[in-house]
Amino acid sequence: MVPVLPTPTRNAYTSQMTSEKRNATQPPLYHQRQSLMLCAVHAINNVLQRDAVTKADLNRICEELAPNCSPLMNPHRNILGLGNFDANALIVALQQTGHDIVWFDKRTSLAEHRLDWNKIVGCILNTRRKSLASVGGRHWVAFRGFPTSDPDVVNYYDFDSKLRQPALVAKSHAQFSEYIERRLKELPDSQLLFVVPKEVLADRTWRLPPSPKPTVEEELVVEQRRSHPVAKTS
Repeated sequence: MVPVLPTPTRNAYTSQMTSEKRNATQPPLYHQRQSLMLCAVHAINNVLQRDAVTKADLNRICEELAPNCSPLMNPHRNILGLGNFDANALIVALQQTGHDIVWFDKRTSLAEHRLDWNKIVGCILNTRRKSLASVGGRHWVAFRGFPTSDPDVVNYYDFDSKLRQPALVAKSHAQFSEYIERRLKELPDSQLLFVVPKEVLADRTWRLPPSPKPTVEEELVVEQRRSHPVAKTS
Protein backbone atom coordinates (compact mmCIF):
# COMPACT_ATOMS: atom_id res chain seq x y z
CA MET A 1 0.00 0.00 0.00
CA VAL A 2 1.37 3.40 -0.95
CA PRO A 3 1.71 5.65 2.14
CA VAL A 4 -0.19 8.91 1.83
CA LEU A 5 1.57 12.13 2.78
CA PRO A 6 -0.41 14.90 4.52
CA THR A 7 -1.72 17.53 2.13
CA PRO A 8 0.59 20.58 2.33
CA THR A 9 -1.02 23.78 3.53
CA ARG A 10 -1.02 26.83 1.30
CA ASN A 11 1.32 29.51 2.55
CA ALA A 12 3.44 32.42 1.30
CA TYR A 13 5.57 30.06 -0.75
CA THR A 14 4.61 27.35 -3.20
CA SER A 15 4.44 23.70 -2.17
CA GLN A 16 4.10 21.08 -4.84
CA MET A 17 3.74 17.35 -5.06
CA THR A 18 5.90 16.01 -7.90
CA SER A 19 4.26 13.26 -9.97
CA GLU A 20 7.08 12.07 -12.21
CA LYS A 21 7.41 8.37 -12.99
CA ARG A 22 8.99 6.38 -10.16
CA ASN A 23 8.76 3.05 -8.37
CA ALA A 24 5.18 2.19 -7.39
CA THR A 25 6.14 1.73 -3.74
CA GLN A 26 7.40 5.30 -3.44
CA PRO A 27 5.02 8.08 -2.33
CA PRO A 28 4.72 11.38 -4.21
CA LEU A 29 7.58 13.75 -3.45
CA TYR A 30 6.88 16.81 -1.32
CA HIS A 31 8.82 19.83 -2.55
CA GLN A 32 8.72 23.41 -1.28
CA ARG A 33 9.92 26.01 -3.76
CA GLN A 34 12.05 29.03 -2.86
CA SER A 35 10.50 32.17 -1.37
CA LEU A 36 12.46 35.18 -0.04
CA MET A 37 15.47 33.81 1.89
CA LEU A 38 13.57 30.94 3.53
CA CYS A 39 15.78 28.10 2.29
CA ALA A 40 16.25 26.84 5.88
CA VAL A 41 12.48 26.47 6.25
CA HIS A 42 12.23 24.75 2.87
CA ALA A 43 15.18 22.43 3.59
CA ILE A 44 13.65 21.24 6.87
CA ASN A 45 10.24 20.62 5.32
CA ASN A 46 11.73 18.97 2.24
CA VAL A 47 13.96 16.61 4.19
CA LEU A 48 11.06 15.65 6.49
CA GLN A 49 8.67 15.50 3.51
CA ARG A 50 5.92 17.46 5.23
CA ASP A 51 4.88 20.92 6.39
CA ALA A 52 6.86 20.72 9.65
CA VAL A 53 7.98 24.32 10.31
CA THR A 54 7.15 27.84 9.17
CA LYS A 55 8.92 31.18 8.94
CA ALA A 56 7.16 32.20 12.18
CA ASP A 57 8.59 29.12 13.94
CA LEU A 58 12.14 30.00 12.88
CA ASN A 59 11.67 33.67 13.86
CA ARG A 60 10.47 32.60 17.31
CA ILE A 61 13.49 30.32 17.69
CA CYS A 62 15.84 33.17 16.71
CA GLU A 63 14.32 35.38 19.39
CA GLU A 64 14.68 32.61 21.99
CA LEU A 65 18.32 32.10 21.01
CA ALA A 66 19.09 35.83 21.39
CA PRO A 67 16.51 37.17 23.87
CA ASN A 68 18.51 40.31 24.68
CA CYS A 69 19.01 41.39 21.07
CA SER A 70 16.95 43.93 19.19
CA PRO A 71 14.75 42.23 16.52
CA LEU A 72 16.74 44.13 13.90
CA MET A 73 20.08 42.91 15.26
CA ASN A 74 19.32 39.22 15.80
CA PRO A 75 22.49 37.32 14.73
CA HIS A 76 20.56 34.21 13.67
CA ARG A 77 18.59 35.70 10.75
CA ASN A 78 18.50 38.39 8.10
CA ILE A 79 18.32 41.96 9.41
CA LEU A 80 15.30 42.72 7.18
CA GLY A 81 13.31 39.72 8.39
CA LEU A 82 13.53 37.95 5.03
CA GLY A 83 14.93 34.74 6.48
CA ASN A 84 18.56 33.62 5.93
CA PHE A 85 18.38 31.60 9.16
CA ASP A 86 21.65 30.21 10.48
CA ALA A 87 22.60 26.69 11.58
CA ASN A 88 21.65 27.31 15.20
CA ALA A 89 18.06 28.16 14.27
CA LEU A 90 17.84 25.25 11.81
CA ILE A 91 19.11 22.72 14.37
CA VAL A 92 16.71 23.88 17.11
CA ALA A 93 13.82 23.74 14.63
CA LEU A 94 14.73 20.15 13.73
CA GLN A 95 15.02 19.25 17.42
CA GLN A 96 11.51 20.56 18.00
CA THR A 97 10.24 18.11 15.37
CA GLY A 98 11.82 15.15 17.18
CA HIS A 99 15.01 15.09 15.12
CA ASP A 100 18.64 16.11 15.49
CA ILE A 101 21.72 16.40 13.34
CA VAL A 102 25.12 14.76 12.99
CA TRP A 103 27.83 16.96 11.46
CA PHE A 104 29.88 15.33 8.72
CA ASP A 105 33.59 15.51 9.47
CA LYS A 106 35.09 16.40 6.08
CA ARG A 107 38.53 15.23 7.19
CA THR A 108 37.30 11.67 6.63
CA SER A 109 35.32 10.03 3.85
CA LEU A 110 31.70 8.98 4.10
CA ALA A 111 32.85 5.35 4.01
CA GLU A 112 34.99 5.94 7.11
CA HIS A 113 31.90 7.25 8.94
CA ARG A 114 30.36 3.73 8.66
CA LEU A 115 26.90 5.23 8.26
CA ASP A 116 23.80 3.11 8.77
CA TRP A 117 21.74 4.72 6.01
CA ASN A 118 18.59 3.02 7.27
CA LYS A 119 18.78 5.17 10.42
CA ILE A 120 19.31 8.46 8.56
CA VAL A 121 16.26 10.49 7.54
CA GLY A 122 18.15 12.61 5.03
CA CYS A 123 20.89 15.19 4.60
CA ILE A 124 21.03 18.99 4.53
CA LEU A 125 23.87 20.77 2.75
CA ASN A 126 24.87 24.32 3.63
CA THR A 127 26.69 26.02 0.80
CA ARG A 128 27.40 29.41 -0.76
CA ARG A 129 24.74 31.00 -2.90
CA LYS A 130 25.84 31.19 -6.52
CA SER A 131 23.94 34.39 -7.22
CA LEU A 132 26.06 37.54 -7.51
CA ALA A 133 23.27 39.38 -5.72
CA SER A 134 23.80 37.18 -2.66
CA VAL A 135 27.43 37.95 -1.83
CA GLY A 136 28.28 36.30 1.48
CA GLY A 137 24.91 34.52 1.60
CA ARG A 138 24.43 30.83 2.33
CA HIS A 139 21.93 28.33 1.01
CA TRP A 140 20.38 25.23 2.62
CA VAL A 141 19.62 22.20 0.40
CA ALA A 142 17.88 18.97 1.42
CA PHE A 143 18.55 15.45 0.11
CA ARG A 144 16.62 12.30 0.89
CA GLY A 145 16.64 8.68 -0.25
CA PHE A 146 13.58 6.54 -0.93
CA PRO A 147 13.69 2.72 -0.89
CA THR A 148 12.18 0.84 -3.82
CA SER A 149 10.86 -2.67 -4.33
CA ASP A 150 14.40 -3.59 -5.42
CA PRO A 151 16.50 -3.84 -2.23
CA ASP A 152 19.59 -2.71 -4.16
CA VAL A 153 17.96 0.50 -5.41
CA VAL A 154 17.45 3.59 -3.27
CA ASN A 155 16.43 6.70 -5.18
CA TYR A 156 18.14 9.82 -3.81
CA TYR A 157 16.73 13.22 -4.72
CA ASP A 158 18.08 16.76 -4.53
CA PHE A 159 15.26 18.86 -3.02
CA ASP A 160 16.91 22.23 -3.61
CA SER A 161 14.10 24.78 -3.24
CA LYS A 162 15.49 26.65 -6.25
CA LEU A 163 14.76 23.70 -8.54
CA ARG A 164 11.44 23.44 -10.39
CA GLN A 165 11.14 19.88 -9.11
CA PRO A 166 13.31 17.41 -7.17
CA ALA A 167 16.24 16.00 -9.16
CA LEU A 168 17.19 12.32 -9.03
CA VAL A 169 20.93 12.25 -8.24
CA ALA A 170 21.68 8.65 -7.24
CA LYS A 171 20.17 5.17 -7.16
CA SER A 172 22.07 3.64 -4.25
CA HIS A 173 23.73 4.62 -0.98
CA ALA A 174 27.14 4.22 -2.62
CA GLN A 175 26.23 6.42 -5.59
CA PHE A 176 24.86 9.09 -3.27
CA SER A 177 28.05 9.02 -1.18
CA GLU A 178 30.11 9.64 -4.32
CA TYR A 179 27.74 12.39 -5.48
CA ILE A 180 27.67 14.32 -2.21
CA GLU A 181 31.44 14.06 -1.76
CA ARG A 182 31.88 15.59 -5.24
CA ARG A 183 29.58 18.44 -4.20
CA LEU A 184 31.67 19.03 -1.07
CA LYS A 185 34.89 19.11 -3.10
CA GLU A 186 33.44 21.61 -5.57
CA LEU A 187 32.72 24.06 -2.74
CA PRO A 188 35.14 23.25 0.10
CA ASP A 189 33.49 25.62 2.58
CA SER A 190 30.20 23.68 2.37
CA GLN A 191 28.96 21.76 5.41
CA LEU A 192 26.91 18.55 5.45
CA LEU A 193 24.43 17.63 8.17
CA PHE A 194 22.81 14.22 8.58
CA VAL A 195 19.25 14.42 9.92
CA VAL A 196 18.37 11.59 12.31
CA PRO A 197 15.65 10.88 14.89
CA LYS A 198 16.61 12.09 18.37
CA GLU A 199 16.79 8.57 19.76
CA VAL A 200 19.22 7.54 17.03
CA LEU A 201 21.57 10.36 18.00
CA ALA A 202 21.21 9.54 21.71
CA ASP A 203 21.98 5.85 21.10
CA ARG A 204 24.66 6.65 18.48
CA THR A 205 23.07 4.03 16.24
CA TRP A 206 23.54 6.13 13.10
CA ARG A 207 26.91 4.39 12.84
CA LEU A 208 27.33 0.76 11.93
CA PRO A 209 29.19 -1.27 14.57
CA PRO A 210 32.87 -1.82 13.80
CA SER A 211 33.77 -5.02 12.01
CA PRO A 212 34.62 -7.76 14.51
CA LYS A 213 38.33 -8.34 14.99
CA PRO A 214 39.41 -11.61 13.37
CA THR A 215 40.42 -14.42 15.69
CA VAL A 216 43.99 -15.72 15.81
CA GLU A 217 42.90 -18.77 13.82
CA GLU A 218 41.31 -16.59 11.09
CA GLU A 219 44.43 -14.43 10.84
CA LEU A 220 46.56 -17.57 10.45
CA VAL A 221 44.34 -18.81 7.61
CA VAL A 222 44.62 -15.46 5.82
CA GLU A 223 48.41 -15.45 6.25
CA GLN A 224 48.70 -19.00 4.94
CA ARG A 225 46.68 -18.09 1.84
CA ARG A 226 48.95 -15.11 1.20
CA SER A 227 52.08 -17.25 1.60
CA HIS A 228 50.76 -20.19 -0.45
CA PRO A 229 48.39 -18.88 -3.12
CA VAL A 230 46.35 -21.49 -4.93
CA ALA A 231 47.65 -22.02 -8.45
CA LYS A 232 45.12 -21.30 -11.19
CA THR A 233 44.22 -24.22 -13.40
CA SER A 234 43.45 -23.81 -17.06
